[in-house]
Amino acid sequence: MPTTSLSVMAWWTAFSLSLLEHLKDPRRSVEELYRVLKHGGTAVIQLPNLQYPFEPHTKWPLLCLVPKRLQSRILKMIGYPYINMEVIIKNALSMLQKAGFKLKETVKVYHLGIMKLLPQAPAYIFITRKIR
Repeated sequence: MPTTSLSVMAWWTAFSLSLLEHLKDPRRSVEELYRVLKHGGTAVIQLPNLQYPFEPHTKWPLLCLVPKRLQSRILKMIGYPYINMEVIIKNALSMLQKAGFKLKETVKVYHLGIMKLLPQAPAYIFITRKIR
């Protein structure tokens, strides 16, 4: 049976679930998602909102407002040194657009109904389409 490399395969759908914020260079992952999709294919990207009042991984309050250097120390101290706090929603949307994706739909994810009282959701799902 012949083996097929991902480098020559194309897919209609690709998923990235709670991944990008754990990567040193999330842009490369977004570009790879784009590369492996067929023209017109769909990428579904789920991201926690790192600017939420309680950081989703650590539950640390207002971590997004702490200076970057202190953020890194706090994350390392509590056992989360691999969270890339630069992967905020705005930056993720920009990465997707620059890679060539068109945003089709944004879904806000709430874990509890009371969370809907805040203007931001704790997580988002972006449904995108490869257009170029």
